[in-house]
Amino acid sequence: MEFADFDDDLFEEKPARDIVAKDYQARMCEAGWFMQVEPGQLVSQEDELGVQKFSAEYLFLGKSYHAAIAKYEDILKILPESSTTIKRECQENLARCHIKAGSPDKAIVHAERLHSTSRTPDQFTVSYSLLLDVYLAVGKYDNALTAAHNVVSLHPDNSHLWMKLALTYASLKNIILPNVKVLISAHLPESKKTTHSIDSLALSKPPQLSENVPEYSHNFCKTEVPEFYEVEEKKNTRRDIMIVAACLQRAFYILVKTEGTAVGFAVTQTRTLKEKLLGDLELLLDDCSLKELRKNVHQNDKVEINLCSSESASVQENTKSRTDDEEQEVSVSQESFEEKWFGWIL
Repeated sequence: MEFADFDDDLFEEKPARDIVAKDYQARMCEAGWFMQVEPGQLVSQEDELGVQKFSAEYLFLGKSYHAAIAKYEDILKILPESSTTIKRECQENLARCHIKAGSPDKAIVHAERLHSTSRTPDQFTVSYSLLLDVYLAVGKYDNALTAAHNVVSLHPDNSHLWMKLALTYASLKNIILPNVKVLISAHLPESKKTTHSIDSLALSKPPQLSENVPEYSHNFCKTEVPEFYEVEEKKNTRRDIMIVAACLQRAFYILVKTEGTAVGFAVTQTRTLKEKLLGDLELLLDDCSLKELRKNVHQNDKVEINLCSSESASVQENTKSRTDDEEQEVSVSQESFEEKWFGWIL
């Protein structure tokens, strides 16, 4: 209000600001300062857990895997029962540490323990992804295939997961994918990483190319009819190659769709991935087969990806109505997965 034409501001006291010290200087810390922090220097237990976890991740980054394992195990010992999120993160990181440290049996234990506590689609995404990486690294390709089917079913629009699925099928059937092998090699233990470069591997002729005769479609190039006892073997080999190629082609299509939205370094990375995938596809199939593959994958995926998107939304909606104590395994069989995505090959 106004009284006698006096402004209200004349009678109101304005809040005073705290005076900032003029000689204030930011604290300069040395690299890795958090590695020497004592518990007494921290305000709460949450701060201690945060520092310990960050220290473990720093050790993993520096490839000190055994030290990182010890740190994560210390965190699990002091972790409250209510801290389920941090517990799951530590279990996942322990599994990855054991893979890098060369103790695969322990990695499998932690990965399967994490998976047993999964309840929601997000948690199943993490645990299936971890199981896939662990089983791939230790060479348990049948188990890796199961994990790959499930995580791809949860996220059918993820190009990286289709690449891993292709590598899993290829590993099971002894099909060479030099480019994808190198791209995924970050998830393998040091002793199993390939020592060859992409170029040197690409120059060598993969054994499946000698079997790569397009016979599964009447529209393909004509070839000589093999002996009767070889027909079934060649048919199975061709089926396996086509499934691997279909996975790579799906990854390629997804990258094409996302390339327009990529910015910065992601643009170069997306283009590089496309080139590598195309290189492996050209190793697997001739031009005639590759053209037919693209047509079939494109027609099939227009239907299936839309169906999967609606199914995924339905799963998430059902999750909201469940209590935390309810368990629902998000799982698909190999037969149903292959029928859905590779029905035109089978």
